[in-house]
Amino acid sequence: LAKHITPAGPEVDWRGPAEQQRLETAPDFDPAEKPSEAAAVAVDVKALEEQRAYEFIVGGMRCVSCAKKIEDHLGDVEGVVRANVNAATSITRVVVRPGLDSETVARHIVGLGFTAELLQSAGSTGYVFEVVKPETTVATALKVVRAMEMVTSAEEEEEEDGTGKKRRIRVKVVDGVMAMEVEEEAREQGLDLLRDKTNRNEMLLSALKREDAIEESKWAFIESAIPTIPLMIMHMILESFAGVAPMRDVKLRKKLTLEPVVEFVLCTYVIVRCGGQFYRSAWGALRNGSANMAVLVVIGVSTAYLASIVMSIIAAVSDRKPELHYATAAALLCFMLLGQYLEAKAKAMTSEALVSLMELQPSEATVLRKDRKTGEVVDTVVVDTEDLVKGVVCRVAAGV
Repeated sequence: LAKHITPAGPEVDWRGPAEQQRLETAPDFDPAEKPSEAAAVAVDVKALEEQRAYEFIVGGMRCVSCAKKIEDHLGDVEGVVRANVNAATSITRVVVRPGLDSETVARHIVGLGFTAELLQSAGSTGYVFEVVKPETTVATALKVVRAMEMVTSAEEEEEEDGTGKKRRIRVKVVDGVMAMEVEEEAREQGLDLLRDKTNRNEMLLSALKREDAIEESKWAFIESAIPTIPLMIMHMILESFAGVAPMRDVKLRKKLTLEPVVEFVLCTYVIVRCGGQFYRSAWGALRNGSANMAVLVVIGVSTAYLASIVMSIIAAVSDRKPELHYATAAALLCFMLLGQYLEAKAKAMTSEALVSLMELQPSEATVLRKDRKTGEVVDTVVVDTEDLVKGVVCRVAAGV
């Protein structure tokens, strides 16, 4: 697009399908006619080149509507060009303009009730290096790097952690230059740089396999089922046999019996220990003026739980038999967690083919390093495939 459409480049036809059909049926229609100058579109090529793309692994998405909500919200954020969410792989790709960093984008996603882990700073964003020596200032590092012939631009990376601003610089290079070449030339100038990178393939494989998600959802279900099963037995079975339900006759204080107390304790444990993820997701959705499935779960659980508390208090001060629904609240959460576990396993199974293909990719590559003046190969070096860039010549062994 940047090569073919320039500020002074060709005009772009703005006519939609309806207008085009109307013109074609007109008696004086000329297919070769160009649109008017007022309809010409000028593209800011420099702005296109400066755009950055971030990819995140988003957790907590329950359905396609969750993905749509993330896309709609990020689309309204100032500085975001576009956002695409893949509900099947849980990967979100966000293209932004300069000035909007990955941490800000991640905060917007987390604010909706999801989790966001940066997968990759993709596209023509350059390399990010950390200034190793504490006595070397960022300004000094930028001065040294900008003097390199292979570097087109270098800027300070505006990101912060808990200890303050990170000592990082973002370096853009000419095509075919790898990060290790920048590090080597900087070392010759007395500057120690360490590339800050994430292994995209490893993170993507981990996200597709969903081993952590499967394990986490499995133990969350087990932890919720341990108190829920006796709670359901107590509520649904023992109440049918008056002689086998002695807790209704055991009084702790005046008219307060043991049954509502035991059910309250068990249900509260399930909600506090296992239901937190639903309440956080629901709060994030409501705070942004939307609703998701977690909101429905929270409404059902909270209604049954609070109604049971009120009925327990009424029964404690009167002779009225309490109508308790603690088991309903706990069972709803338990079944939702079971559904999450089964869903995580099903998603992992559907991703097996993609995972198998990605695992065939070699982890290292042999690069032919050429003299930049003569173009002759001077030596070879083995690098991670993650470090390969456009313009690098690799040696491929026979049969590979």
